[in-house]
Amino acid sequence: MVYNPKSTNLKELEDARNLWIKSKIKFQWDFKKLLDELVFKLEIKIAEKIIKNYWLEYTSYWDQIIKVKVNDKNQMIEKLITCTLFYNKNDKTYGYITPLFTSAEKSQKTKKYDLNRFSLSDIDLIVDKVVDKMVGIVEEF
Repeated sequence: MVYNPKSTNLKELEDARNLWIKSKIKFQWDFKKLLDELVFKLEIKIAEKIIKNYWLEYTSYWDQIIKVKVNDKNQMIEKLITCTLFYNKNDKTYGYITPLFTSAEKSQKTKKYDLNRFSLSDIDLIVDKVVDKMVGIVEEF
């Protein structure tokens, strides 16, 4: 069924919304535990890739939000990067997350980036993609 934005038929809208879910198999593992493991692995990888190369004011790791403030005077980089591991009710049911990034600099517009949706079972792939994107955002002018 194709999504029709002018439709008022609730059944039709609900069927169109369910087309976005690719998997029909529900996530069998503990979503919260795997998300915490992902954030822990991201913390280690960020320490390896970003902290060694740039001067960081602070990093903070919350439930599903990672904030990194780069203030490197030698390379003239001053940015606040926020990575949110976004998921909604259906994503949690089927084990998907979508990494969303925002980058803020002084006297510049806030920039938003996103990566594709990933299955939480591919933690190593998610860690590599997120850290590579974060390094790309830091190095971007």
